Amino acid sequence: MPPDATAGGLRQARPGFPQERREESPQGLHEREGGAGLRHIGRALRGRFAVGDRLVAARDEAMATGQADRLVAMLEDLLAGAGLGWRDVTRIGVGTGPGNFTGVRIAVAAARGLALGLGIPAVGVTRLDALAYGLPGPLAVVEDARRGEIYLLEGMARRG
Repeated sequence: MPPDATAGGLRQARPGFPQERREESPQGLHEREGGAGLRHIGRALRGRFAVGDRLVAARDEAMATGQADRLVAMLEDLLAGAGLGWRDVTRIGVGTGPGNFTGVRIAVAAARGLALGLGIPAVGVTRLDALAYGLPGPLAVVEDARRGEIYLLEGMARRG
């Protein structure tokens, strides 16, 4: 492992800056119960509803502004379109990055508020953990962080 790598953690490879380490994992998101997932992606919103490993409803909405105002209503529409309601949601998964700082804050705040209001757990999942989920390990997941930098997840793949 390179001397600047972080085993099993997420970090931005950026010389001269502190290394970030995150321990989020998708653990518990692939059980038989229903789970909602939400993520703010730059100029878009993404909502998903799954039962076990089966995706039952999905929606992506492109929008330049107003994501915070639209997020919960979009999830309600998504659930209603699948014939489901908030009572069917047993946990919430939320993308915790890497990503747009404001977008991650919107998604995490919404997930926390919904989880507290519904009395269910919220689980933070990094994009790199989601990409690595269920793959044989050891492995390394790399994503472009722009400006000649990368995001790196290195270590064992996580399983539910």
